[in-house]
Amino acid sequence: AAGRGAAGAQKALKAIRHASPQIVAGSLIGIRRARDCRTIQETLTLELRFHWRAVDAGDFPEGVRALLSDKDRSPKWRAQRLEDLAPGAIEAMFETLGENDLTF
Repeated sequence: AAGRGAAGAQKALKAIRHASPQIVAGSLIGIRRARDCRTIQETLTLELRFHWRAVDAGDFPEGVRALLSDKDRSPKWRAQRLEDLAPGAIEAMFETLGENDLTF
């Protein structure tokens, strides 16, 4: 089927390399952390924290600008490479949102 094997892997790698290093790293950490969640509430809280910060102070708005607003497809990520991310920056995206944290 289309998208499988080496060609599919190359296509996925190209997409990952073009994506925001902040969002790629955060997505991986989020998936790993979600494995330890015992309830759907814990998982949703984790997701909200990451996405809140990605939209509020992350690369999400720049991706929207590059793809939908200016349509130049040339996003200017805060960190150009995974190695350029500030130590602890991704972990901080999962910290409590205080009064904005999800409640059930």
